Amino acid sequence: MSEHRDGDEPEKGQPAPSRRPRTSIREVMGLVAAVAICLRWPGLSVPVGLAFLYVIARRREILRRPTRVAFGQVALALYLPTALGIFCTPVWWWDTYTNYFSLMPSFFPATLILGLDWVVSVTRFSPAGTAAMVVLSLSPLGMIGGLVPIARRELAWRIGCLILAAAISTVSLLVFILMFSVS
Repeated sequence: MSEHRDGDEPEKGQPAPSRRPRTSIREVMGLVAAVAICLRWPGLSVPVGLAFLYVIARRREILRRPTRVAFGQVALALYLPTALGIFCTPVWWWDTYTNYFSLMPSFFPATLILGLDWVVSVTRFSPAGTAAMVVLSLSPLGMIGGLVPIARRELAWRIGCLILAAAISTVSLLVFILMFSVS
């Protein structure tokens, strides 16, 4: 029996050599940094996770370029109004703001789905509050996952999706500010 090198054909009757996915030290360090940021500031978990996945998809050519561009633009349109919203809040309220940062773009859709009284159940740690928090945390990913295939089509579709994402995020920011300033 002869030894196989990578790229050589295996002899008949022998299984093909298995190939392990390779990771670079840069990818591992990026993952460690993303996890550290998410553990230190849980409110940044979704944006940091999305940025990490985008970089990995770009580096490994997992997604085609139009999909990556649409993904990045929709995520940016969804989180840019939220990031700029910190300038609309008082300084003593920034701790609360950063705790809910990754969930902020979904406050308006969650209010439509769950009703106006869901904030009370979230702050009191009830079972309904837990269900509301699950819906709230999955909503940004659902919005991005729903808008990216539409934004890939043409420029007119992309502009419409970006305007919709920014509008949802802006209205969610206003709902967040109103709900937490009243309660």
